[in-house]
Amino acid sequence: MKKLIQDSTVFVNQQSISKDHISLLASLPYSHTGTRRLCFHDSDESPLHIMLVQASTQKTFPRHCHTDSDEFTTVVNGGLELTIWNEGLQSPPSVLVLGSNFSEERAAVIRKGVLHTTRPLTEETVYLEVKLGPFNRNALQIF
Repeated sequence: MKKLIQDSTVFVNQQSISKDHISLLASLPYSHTGTRRLCFHDSDESPLHIMLVQASTQKTFPRHCHTDSDEFTTVVNGGLELTIWNEGLQSPPSVLVLGSNFSEERAAVIRKGVLHTTRPLTEETVYLEVKLGPFNRNALQIF
């Protein structure tokens, strides 16, 4: 296990996700965006980024899109609300609720360039996020 850049992100090298990983994630502080991440890829340069994410219910991650990759999200614990603007800022949003305790929906694929927000429904909500790497800070556009 190694930390990188900020205390809210930790990289691990295990092949499976366990309750211990969820406990480790819960022990991390939240970042300024209200998230904490346990990364199952080796570095920001990895070709595939696999992250266990927990977000504070006190914040909604701002409306944004990824210009470099689709994003796959599935809920491990709790529930997650995804608001998606498929046709851009002026289009009416679609709301998906993911999580076995909240709906039949378990996962979502958010296409590259599609605006979206995420909001956890409980403090215990944990979700898995998968994107292509390498990490490119400029590929995250906030609206």
